[in-house]
Amino acid sequence: MVIIMCWPTNSAASAPVSPSPQIRKPTNEALAHGRLQTERMLHDLPAMRLWLTKDNPFYDFAVQHYAADATGRRIYWIPFEDNAWESRGVNAVSATAKGDYCGSISIRKIDFRTKKPLAAENLWVCLVFECFNTFDSDRCNKIKSDGISGKLNREQFILKCSEYEYISAKETNRFYLTKVVPWAKKNRIRTNGFDWYQNIPPTFEQDMKYFQDKTKYPWSFFGTYYDTFIIKEQKKNRVNLK
Repeated sequence: MVIIMCWPTNSAASAPVSPSPQIRKPTNEALAHGRLQTERMLHDLPAMRLWLTKDNPFYDFAVQHYAADATGRRIYWIPFEDNAWESRGVNAVSATAKGDYCGSISIRKIDFRTKKPLAAENLWVCLVFECFNTFDSDRCNKIKSDGISGKLNREQFILKCSEYEYISAKETNRFYLTKVVPWAKKNRIRTNGFDWYQNIPPTFEQDMKYFQDKTKYPWSFFGTYYDTFIIKEQKKNRVNLK
């Protein structure tokens, strides 16, 4: 789940955010940051190492995405804390970077549904999905700004956020088909395509037909975000205009 929020650099790590124009080819410094965050994640979630064969497609992917998003801003690994509304009912959360603020990714050790440890595959699915969620930070941040300015009402805001995550799910499935499946076949490792969004509908409109219950995701999650943060920012703007 992307929560369209940012972590100040001093709350994520001591290193400053340093946007880089080399989006496709991160600098050596950025890659060093990516490796550090990846290793921190693996330290906190050791089950992920079970899938790190010599030819695995996951490690370098993680390094590249922690190194920089599409704007060149870094992403940080943050240990999961189950102490706020945005962490309830999800196994992973992320925040996009904006300005002098960095992005972040957090993943649970224990499945919130089964109360059992998440397996290596489930952890990597979460990581890949949240990497795509945090990559296009400008697009994500525009949804937030359009909500604050009033260009998007509550329902439109929820739908835009949902569409953003639908695109991340499609990208996660593409990664599965092009990278994970060939690797798994070569190493005789079983995978669950359902977890990698193999059954995702071809269009967002078709996908939303499965999310009609407005007491559940995405309505509850992004609706709470809108009610908690967007409206608060709207009120601040009105006060500032007086």
